[in-house]
Amino acid sequence: MDVEVTADGQARKKSTKTLKVPTYDGLGYQYISLKDETGAYKSYRIHRLVAKAFLPNFDEHLVVDHLNGIRDDNRVENLSIKTQQKNLAARDEKNKPLYEELRRLIKTYGYDKTYEILTQF
Repeated sequence: MDVEVTADGQARKKSTKTLKVPTYDGLGYQYISLKDETGAYKSYRIHRLVAKAFLPNFDEHLVVDHLNGIRDDNRVENLSIKTQQKNLAARDEKNKPLYEELRRLIKTYGYDKTYEILTQF
C-alpha cells in the first residue's frame, strides 16, 4: 500500500510524499481512497491506518475506538483496540444518563408524546 500515516492522523502517499486530503463517510469517519495493485480504488479509514501503524495490539478483527468520541480525532493517543462487545458496553455506559432520562420521559408521558417532544429538537 502506497500510504504512510503519522501519529497525529495525517496520511500521505509514500511515493510522492503528498498529503492525502481525507473525505468523510456517512458516519463521520475520515477515509482516503487509494489504488490497489490492480488499479482499482479501495477506501481506508484513517483511524484504522493509524491504529495499524502505531498500536501494538492491532488486529483486523477488532474495533478501533475513539476514546473521546470524536470520530475525526485520529491521533494515536485517542485510539484504542477493543472487541465489539467491549466497545458497545463502553458506549452504553457513557450514554447511561441519556437512556435513563429517555426511560423517565416515556414512563411519564408515554411513547408518542415523548417522540413528539424529541422531534421538536
